[in-house]
Amino acid sequence: MQTTDQNPEQLEQETGEDAIDVICMQFLAAGEALKRLDRLQPGFLQNHYPEVDLKGAMGFGDIIAHQYFDLDTEQIILTCQDSLPAMISAIEDLLQKI
Repeated sequence: MQTTDQNPEQLEQETGEDAIDVICMQFLAAGEALKRLDRLQPGFLQNHYPEVDLKGAMGFGDIIAHQYFDLDTEQIILTCQDSLPAMISAIEDLLQKI
């Protein structure tokens, strides 16, 4: 899939809109899961993975839930590119520990 830098019109097409919808629902689910884990083990994630913006990830899910129709799709793509690699690395590390 091309990034918006290569083809900005892609986000306006139906397949681009569907992809953004899927991404948003995954961010929403991830944000809720992080909140639940933080309630069960307060401070665990932040202490073990300080390089990950966990509060930002939790808050991003809230933004999606409450401002869904006002979201900036290019910002969602940038979040995927900039923030997800560290989050994925932390989750992979956490899964190896349990």
